Amino acid sequence: MLDELTFELHSGDQLQQLSTAPLPLGLRSAATLRSRHRDVYYDTPDDTLRERAASCVFRYGPGEERAISLAMRDLDRAGRPVARSWEARVAADDVRAVLAGATEPIRRLRAFVDPRLLEPRLQVEVERCTRVVRTGWIRRAGLEFRYDTLRVRTSGAPQTFHELTVRRLRPEAPPLERIARALAAEHGLSVSTTDRRERAQLVLKWSAGEAAAAEGEADRIVALVASRRGRVVCAGGGDGPRLPLEPGSGEGVARLLLRRVAGAAAEEVALAGRVTAPGAAVLEVWIAADVPATLPEDRAQAWEWVPLDGVLARAGEATERDGDTLAALAVALRAGALDAQRRPRAVRPASTHDSDGAPRADDAETARGPSDLLNAELSILEFNTRVLALAEDPSIPLLERLRFVAIVGGNLDEFFAVRVAGLRRELAERPHARSADGLPPREQLEAIGWRVPALVARQHQVLRECLAALEAHGIRLRRWAELDDAERGWLRDQYRDEILAALTPLAITLSPGHPIPRISHLTLALALVVRDATSGRAHF
Repeated sequence: MLDELTFELHSGDQLQQLSTAPLPLGLRSAATLRSRHRDVYYDTPDDTLRERAASCVFRYGPGEERAISLAMRDLDRAGRPVARSWEARVAADDVRAVLAGATEPIRRLRAFVDPRLLEPRLQVEVERCTRVVRTGWIRRAGLEFRYDTLRVRTSGAPQTFHELTVRRLRPEAPPLERIARALAAEHGLSVSTTDRRERAQLVLKWSAGEAAAAEGEADRIVALVASRRGRVVCAGGGDGPRLPLEPGSGEGVARLLLRRVAGAAAEEVALAGRVTAPGAAVLEVWIAADVPATLPEDRAQAWEWVPLDGVLARAGEATERDGDTLAALAVALRAGALDAQRRPRAVRPASTHDSDGAPRADDAETARGPSDLLNAELSILEFNTRVLALAEDPSIPLLERLRFVAIVGGNLDEFFAVRVAGLRRELAERPHARSADGLPPREQLEAIGWRVPALVARQHQVLRECLAALEAHGIRLRRWAELDDAERGWLRDQYRDEILAALTPLAITLSPGHPIPRISHLTLALALVVRDATSGRAHF
């Protein structure tokens, strides 16, 4: 069993630079290895593994090397999220024979899915550079830094992305949390919130051809207004200031742009509105406020901070290339996204307005309607964020803070059981339907996926703080293995007498002496009333 963390990289150049740079915390690599392999991801037809944040991979290595692996997200003993994986070498190319075997990954897989139901879903080719760090007095491999270039094969051209994965192989190796902090401080890296399969599928989805096919709409372009104190990030060079632009649609593309210019995507992004760009494409304008003032060194040459006044001053001499930038800034200003930083005096790019200063008809969506409304699902998450902020407030009594943590947990359970389930159903049945604020189901699910991991991580952190504070008052959360026989017996009696009765229906049967069967939570149950053909009596 291995612990690991994965970091998303924005380019092959960054991967090459990191693979030759000094390792964090003063670590030294004893060897550098290069390899290639092909991973085939297996899942059930209804994506059971993906729903559980797990992946089953059959690997074709060099020569005759073959391996089967299972990876999933779990919590360690302190309640912190951590990635777990199990791998076994196999001798056969027959995947069905491997799935029917008794290797460690397959045995663990059987705990929640029948391996016979799995089928190939995705193929990824991996080109890897591995730096091994030896630890302990006998100098065994304790850490691996894996620099991966990944290509997702489809019917068209392969789509490429890059990752750095750090694996902790020995307990005496430095904790992954320290390594993550060091990589963030030295290189601006952030831990990925999605697994490799999910990111590969997002890369495919965000590719220009697939985005157009999925939307079934006109071409779309995402413009990012990354701002701070009256300045915006624009492309450097002699062609004049231009906002970051990328073909595509949705929050995922906006975050890719933010990562490209600022080195991370941790800041919040919000949709300001949409407008028809000068080239007849639909321009989506996304806002990222309070971006760090200092851009990463490897991006400072391509991007720079430009005063907002300086960009708007070009309104009278706008070229076709500048048109997208000016249209995007107009959308951001009318949405009030830059009000707190600087409100210009009557600046209205002519490309998006008629001669009388009124918005054009095709700009009505930005001027009124969806851009003025809040998304219902994201508002629920924002409400729970505010509840969690109360739990994080040390001035609130400790037990009240724990109560707020529990409220957030219960709300998130209901949110996924009801709201997210409804979005997934709508995505399957009405993929082009839009919410009141103009977002289709796919973009709403993506936005939820970006926000929930950070919210849950904060929840776990405050829970650990509260439990540690409770220990000072003699209250400690204990595991079942830590209890003696008497304590376990008392808990069994307490559950049977006080808790189980409250969770189980007492009697809804017309048959005397026939107990109601136990009905588990979140399971499908069928209740029948049958009538005796002889006596005519009804039985449940």
